[in-house]
Amino acid sequence: MKVPGMVSTDVDDYVAARSLSVNARDVTVQEVIGLLNKYDVPSEEVKRLVKVDRFRVEVVLRTGEAVERFRASTDLPFQVRGRVFNVSYFGKQNICFRVHWLSIIMNNDKLYDVFSSFGKVIKVDYEKHGDCENGVIQVFMEVSIAEKLEIPHMLHYSDGLKALVTMSGRAPLCLRCGEVGHVREACPPLRSTPGAAGVTEAQA
Repeated sequence: MKVPGMVSTDVDDYVAARSLSVNARDVTVQEVIGLLNKYDVPSEEVKRLVKVDRFRVEVVLRTGEAVERFRASTDLPFQVRGRVFNVSYFGKQNICFRVHWLSIIMNNDKLYDVFSSFGKVIKVDYEKHGDCENGVIQVFMEVSIAEKLEIPHMLHYSDGLKALVTMSGRAPLCLRCGEVGHVREACPPLRSTPGAAGVTEAQA
């Protein structure tokens, strides 16, 4: 159902200032409570806690001071029993993601235009292995959590070219069925119709 005039970027700034998101594969509510307690945020300071999907638990704390205390206490990302945990804050944050499959002769300035609609683009540059560029493009941005959620999993150019966008801590896009939340190797065999989840259009 579409709600007229309502978009995912409609944010309550007062709540956002007291909120954070814990991101990890198969993250649980119990793990998040344990992490908050470990990093100086007792359970009584948690106002709201929601498991959004397999990869993300969102938390609203009672005060902005509790968020700053947690931020100051953590050195992110960190590992727990071999699993990587990231924490996103609902204020502005610096992120980096990777763009795959683009031609090596493409003008990277076009990516500035594409991603500027989702936030402030800081830098677009090729990823390197040693001194050699490997063809994967890294995009560095400053975004709010709402803007980050709008960054697509796939770009479709008007001439048919596609580009895959991957981001650490974000649920992956299945390249078989087109749905977000699992990879191609784990795609249910009965699911065969490609969906449009995580896809946006970009003009070349």
